[in-house]
Amino acid sequence: MFKIRLALILSMLLIPTFSYASIDDGVRWLYEHQNSDYSWGNPETTGFRDTCVVTETLLDLEGTKTNLLRAVDYIEATELNVCDYLARKILALNSAGMDVGTLTDILVSYKIDWYKYVYPYYYYYASFGYQKDDLGTPLDTGLVLSALLSANYRGTQTYAGITNFILSTQNYYGYWRFSLFDASGSIYCTSQVILALVQLLDAGIFTNPIIKQTINYGTNWLKTQQQPDGSFGNTIYETAIAALAFLSQPEHKASQNLKDALNYIRNNQQPDGSWNNTAYDTAIALKALTRQRLIVSPISGTIGTIVKVTGTGFGQTETIRVDFGQSPTITTAMTNARGSFTTNFTIDSQQAGMTTVKSTGLNSGLSGTTYFNIIFKPQASITISPTSGYVGSIVTVAGEGYGQTETIAIDFGVTPTIAVTMTDNLGQFKAVFTVDTQAECGTVTVSARGLTSGARVFAYFIIIEEDTIPPIILHTPIIYAPAQLPMIIMATITDNIKVEQASLYWKIGGTKTIGEVQMVNIGTDLYQGTISAAEVTMRGLQYYIFATDGKNGTSSTAWTTYTYGTVTSGRLGAVKPKWKSISVPIHPHNPDPANVLWNWGKFEKNVSLKYFDGTNWIIHNPPASRVPDFAPELGYMISADKNREIIVCGTSTNPVGYHVIKLTGGSPAKRQNHIGQPYLYPVAWDKNVKFKRGNKILNPVEAQKKGWIKKSLSYYAGSGYKKVPYPGVMYPWVGYVLPVILDCEMLIPAEE
Repeated sequence: MFKIRLALILSMLLIPTFSYASIDDGVRWLYEHQNSDYSWGNPETTGFRDTCVVTETLLDLEGTKTNLLRAVDYIEATELNVCDYLARKILALNSAGMDVGTLTDILVSYKIDWYKYVYPYYYYYASFGYQKDDLGTPLDTGLVLSALLSANYRGTQTYAGITNFILSTQNYYGYWRFSLFDASGSIYCTSQVILALVQLLDAGIFTNPIIKQTINYGTNWLKTQQQPDGSFGNTIYETAIAALAFLSQPEHKASQNLKDALNYIRNNQQPDGSWNNTAYDTAIALKALTRQRLIVSPISGTIGTIVKVTGTGFGQTETIRVDFGQSPTITTAMTNARGSFTTNFTIDSQQAGMTTVKSTGLNSGLSGTTYFNIIFKPQASITISPTSGYVGSIVTVAGEGYGQTETIAIDFGVTPTIAVTMTDNLGQFKAVFTVDTQAECGTVTVSARGLTSGARVFAYFIIIEEDTIPPIILHTPIIYAPAQLPMIIMATITDNIKVEQASLYWKIGGTKTIGEVQMVNIGTDLYQGTISAAEVTMRGLQYYIFATDGKNGTSSTAWTTYTYGTVTSGRLGAVKPKWKSISVPIHPHNPDPANVLWNWGKFEKNVSLKYFDGTNWIIHNPPASRVPDFAPELGYMISADKNREIIVCGTSTNPVGYHVIKLTGGSPAKRQNHIGQPYLYPVAWDKNVKFKRGNKILNPVEAQKKGWIKKSLSYYAGSGYKKVPYPGVMYPWVGYVLPVILDCEMLIPAEE
């Protein structure tokens, strides 16, 4: 079963200045024209789209009606593979409180993604078309972005690719087309994309000012398309979605463009309550006319209850007057730059029952109404928190319904008057005591005695034996992550009592410094920690999670994350006729030499590349001959007509432990092994480098004495081979030569 938001009673809609009856008539018309299978519209054409939009709108207005719940069932049971409809399905089901995780995964699998090189970086793009593998369009991609954001999908790279695509397809004048081949801009498509981008900014995933600038360009173009009668495109649905685009931006909520558009919608409602006698036009018109919201929490309570009022959709930085029942201006507030506000007021003495809460923007004139149920003051009652714990635990007792300013004595098990406090003028109190040693563990009575009123109320606390069970950490490791983007770590952490604290630790490849951030509980047992973009480098990293319940701690496995992105060597100085030893210290995504050296020119004309296979030099000159694909453990020789640099996209090598290079010996003469330094940072050529043969592991000096290798590690630098001192340093992007006598493995540690 799913949870439906009780929008009609718990959160009444903010209505601008127009008749409530127009909304009621529109809703009534929609229910009267629902199909027998509980859908709306023509099932042979746009019926599923219409059903999703109508359902999403009515969930906000009439969240508990049986026929609406059956419409949700209809949407859930309908299977499809169209991006537009799948996105709308996610929006509707998410509004109904249903789990849409599987649907979002399916939708994301439909994306078309690619990398575009703009010197000196590769940029990632992702788009969605009408169906899987169709050419991406701004409209479908914008709808998908809204659906993923509404479902709280966590995929920073996907969002980045979508954003790059949307920004790149905006026309010079600010509009978007339905498809990339259309000749003119689309009001509907531009409005939909603006709504998605505003939603992206509100989610806080990206803060790039270019996104807001893009929204402004699109909004300015929309303004130029408004007709003298206030409409857009002379249609209800285009006018409504354009109005929604204005309403999503606080700086436009008091604009004349919005007022004219909303008036056009109101003035064109049919006598039967519909707009154009269609479910889609009626639903989207209702959505535009009921955009703003007002929420109170709690929704009921006694006199003296503190109520939190949250409003959205008002004008930016305007004063809000809050009226409550018979009390005008019970409090005021100021909206922020997004048109939202939060304030509190205390329930004053009024008649019990449903009481109106009304908020009015003094500049915009927008107002909204919801209700609070004033209930009769109950008999004395108490609550305790926590309800279980150990000897030494701190317990808070909260009570209400006692006499005004009377003394309250707290009794705990065999201990009378373990705490004493005083009620306020509303008969409420809070007291704190420490659990002491009782006759035995188990359930113990807590009572609160009013020494004047004589009221006495009981609660129960469970004393637990000493805890020896540590928290349990469940986490799906992140094996690969894009460099230079934040890395969000999620874990489910549980404990038999409670989780006191959870921390995320990490170490960047090649370093010894441990980073730490406290993880935040974002719901139930789900914790989140973020490694900043600056820490997610092309070196890769290792991370683990630690959790404690205050008495017992546990650490997770240390997980290794390989990062991917673009790296640049810097100019290598290998100008003909000189040669230079080189290597590539990452795993290239496309290791073919033609791809890695894409900017060096034609082989044997602009650049020469060769590799020593232990017997002969191989010159790279396809198809006649070709060297092995680039790998971080291999060394090469290169010569070029210009001083160039290598720019390559790939994945980091292992950021922890050792990188293993297989060495081939020569018999009876030593064999030259051309190897690479596999890390993006310098590493030591000393005793920490190991050589393994069978079960034996030796350092370079020991391996030389055993006759495995020759200690003379060298590299070629233009005019001849140069030896690397021992101990010394091996640098990235440099190829090295090591004479090997017996087959063995070289283990290079990932330590800078």
